[in-house]
Amino acid sequence: MILGHVLALSVSAQRIRSDSTTATDSAVVPPSKEFSVGIDVFRNIPFLLLGNHAALIMGGELRNRLIFEGTFRKKLNPDQSWVGLLGYAKGEIYYSNDVEENNKFWGWYGKGGKEWAVFRGNHTKIGLLGIVTYVHYRTALRFRGPTFGDYTETREIVNAGIGGEPYFAYDFFPNSRWMLRWITRVSFQQRLTGEGYTPYYPGIGNVPASYNLIVSGGTTLQLHYRFRPER
Repeated sequence: MILGHVLALSVSAQRIRSDSTTATDSAVVPPSKEFSVGIDVFRNIPFLLLGNHAALIMGGELRNRLIFEGTFRKKLNPDQSWVGLLGYAKGEIYYSNDVEENNKFWGWYGKGGKEWAVFRGNHTKIGLLGIVTYVHYRTALRFRGPTFGDYTETREIVNAGIGGEPYFAYDFFPNSRWMLRWITRVSFQQRLTGEGYTPYYPGIGNVPASYNLIVSGGTTLQLHYRFRPER
């Protein structure tokens, strides 16, 4: 009889402790109202310091490149966030071979996905984004003709693709409202429409000699303004 009462009290105590732990956990990790908007503040700087031109892995020279990226980050809790990015890039690629080629490009790309803190509440994050791209390439070819004059031809191709981007990020907080985010990424994409080698592809970067599947990496710095900051 006494043993039965002791067991009943023990079970009741365990239930109370479990309910208390659940309430404490939910209080520690509430849904977050914080979100931030940001822009890339680094990608164009090295290119401008190089005189607005740079050699490409596949040959040729990249000139007059300009990139704009805006990003949005919605914090779900101290450890997880939704991330979205919209970007635009344009530029020109020059080749000086027997056939002179001027390749102008411009296009849009979007990225979206989720990120997680490496440790709870830590400034170090890892994330995974999906990628969608839509890019125009306008190629002007000039074949030298010493006898009958030069022959010129212009081709325009639209490329579109999908891919993914795992990344590593570290956040710095100058104050409660501003955040600097250093990101290192690896991007890959499978082309769905279009043709031709693309030595520079908006949203992916400077790519090696690959055709439909392209891969590239890079690092950059973003500046975010935080709304409803929690710390």
